[in-house]
Amino acid sequence: MIIEIGTAAESSGDPRVIRDLYEWLDRTPAVERHVKLQLTAAPQPGDTMGAADLINMVLGQGFAAGNLVLAYRAWRSARPAAPPITVTAADKIIVLGDASEETLHRLERLLQQTDSGETAERGTAGPEGHEDPRGRRDGDAGGDARESSR
Repeated sequence: MIIEIGTAAESSGDPRVIRDLYEWLDRTPAVERHVKLQLTAAPQPGDTMGAADLINMVLGQGFAAGNLVLAYRAWRSARPAAPPITVTAADKIIVLGDASEETLHRLERLLQQTDSGETAERGTAGPEGHEDPRGRRDGDAGGDARESSR
């Protein structure tokens, strides 16, 4: 399974947040043993001077989705003011803005669906009035994790 983690489109926070998460994941024993991590630069439209960082993860056999969820929860708990990030797997995108139980469940469900090859739900889910990374409006009044399909 391949996962990509980047900053959320609506995020105007510190671009170093992805590098910080990468370093956190790289120091997490369960991730270190079963995941190939790579930090890459994502070209920004119209921006020739800089690029945002992306984390590319290749999950190996024996990696449990719960390990990534626990690592994310620990990172977010240590940095509650960090801007939202996006997690992309199998053409499904979720935006994570906190470490609430609902957010953690959505992340785990995405990882499990992707790992098992199931087709993920279509559409978006998230706080009313928020847009997903592609700009579609969202009408669900759920927690601070939004989902969309590419």
